[in-house]
Amino acid sequence: MLLILLKTTRTPADRAALEEALEEDLEDLLRGEHKGAFQCVSAYKRLTQQLGTAAQRAAYLPATATCESELAIAELYVSEVFDAALRQETIPKLDAARVAQSERQTESCRAAVGDLRRAYFEAIYGSN
Repeated sequence: MLLILLKTTRTPADRAALEEALEEDLEDLLRGEHKGAFQCVSAYKRLTQQLGTAAQRAAYLPATATCESELAIAELYVSEVFDAALRQETIPKLDAARVAQSERQTESCRAAVGDLRRAYFEAIYGSN
């Protein structure tokens, strides 16, 4: 895919800048792998955004796609961020999201992941 992106109609300067930016993002991704899950996910997001921009399309999955990336982030919230009490409270939602994902019930998966995201923001910023 990278070769296709680089061979589209761009000036040599544009291609060189894109190559450099993608190389930096890829190096960040590889470094993020050793720094921890959040750094890795953040680097992955930057890389996909860069690729999406280069392809002149949205970097995010269409609505009909799986909720795999959202589920991965929710799993990080539960395993890495939540304290023991919140983890215990949210495990059923995480399990529901996993089951929905495995059964290709994207909307159910996203609903469960949304509840986990909401729990994360309430833990960080407090509830209204």
